[in-house]
Amino acid sequence: MNENPKGMNHEIGKLASCFADRLRPQSALSPAMREENLRFLEEYSKIQDDDLRKVSFVPASTDGVPRPEMKNTLQPLGSILIYADMNFENLETLIVFDLISALTAGCGVTLVTRQKLENQDLEILDGFRRSLRATTWAAEKFSLSEEIPESELGRLCRESSPGGVLLNMPEAEASGVCKRILAEMHGPCPVFASGLPSANFSFWNRGSTGNFPKTREFLEYLRNCRDCRFGGSFFLFLPLEEGKRWEKGLRQKIHDAGLVSISGALADFLRRGYLKKRDWKPDCTILFYRNRTECLDWIRSTTGRFPIQLLGFPDGDESDHPLLEEIEWKASILSHDCFPSFGQLRASSSMGSPLCANLLGGEGLLARLLVSRFLRPLCYQEIPDEYLPKDRREATP
Repeated sequence: MNENPKGMNHEIGKLASCFADRLRPQSALSPAMREENLRFLEEYSKIQDDDLRKVSFVPASTDGVPRPEMKNTLQPLGSILIYADMNFENLETLIVFDLISALTAGCGVTLVTRQKLENQDLEILDGFRRSLRATTWAAEKFSLSEEIPESELGRLCRESSPGGVLLNMPEAEASGVCKRILAEMHGPCPVFASGLPSANFSFWNRGSTGNFPKTREFLEYLRNCRDCRFGGSFFLFLPLEEGKRWEKGLRQKIHDAGLVSISGALADFLRRGYLKKRDWKPDCTILFYRNRTECLDWIRSTTGRFPIQLLGFPDGDESDHPLLEEIEWKASILSHDCFPSFGQLRASSSMGSPLCANLLGGEGLLARLLVSRFLRPLCYQEIPDEYLPKDRREATP
């Protein structure tokens, strides 16, 4: 499919509404995750053609000299192959954030799963297909293949020649799979990764007083990270003096919320290499730092990009510390004095550029960003034939 059919947004609106109605009664997700999925479905239905097809024209010349008419527009990449590890993320979220965004862009989608789908997933997928049948153009733009190992993915991509490939799997595995796909392909093909990060970090600044701030928001964020499988590790960095004062009460509240935590000095964890272990088990690791240089040494030793929250960091001289500059490079989504929502976390894992949670209040912004992954810019000029070389004219046989 090379372009969006007329009325595409109306049909996607119907698809999003139908699927949302099916999600409400049967979803097994936590309330926060379910609410975010439903909110994003609503955002897709509001996207207008002008949001996806921006056309600009160069004004005509007024001095008699012909000027090319410049047009800039966005076109679908083509068919999209989504390869998903179903042990990694639930099918509902995959459909909402990846599959429907590709359909909204005007692309056909083939969903390829590493495992055989469970009965619950088959029911969700059956509901999605029934929702597709409520539309006129998207019903035949979706197909499914189950139990395809990674070793066969390169061959599958070579034979089907998709316009793009999206990998929904742990971040640590996605890079290796991407290399194998590109080695098998005969031509260029964009490969996206929706790999959720392996860790999540909150830095609390020195100088806070009283009890641990934002306790309710922090615990809710911890639960969201666990429920959406956002890596297995959450690291909370606290200044030593205040952190020791908060430790007992904070760990008790984490325990009461059904979560597991451990704590210790950041210097000890750095020295023993605990932070580099991929099988880290606690829901929350509380680390006490003596100064920002310890935090800087640690974050420079990490690889990858992560959601990072900065809380209690004042403006002014302290904000120029090298730690904050390093964090800006390592953050997939950066939050100042707030925690991102599940939808923002999930969207940030799909985007190639960093996001700022404080700036994501625009109506439908994240939904449009998710759709934009599957669109490519197309620029061309309309120049009268008489001003072109003969071999470049449209009338040339």
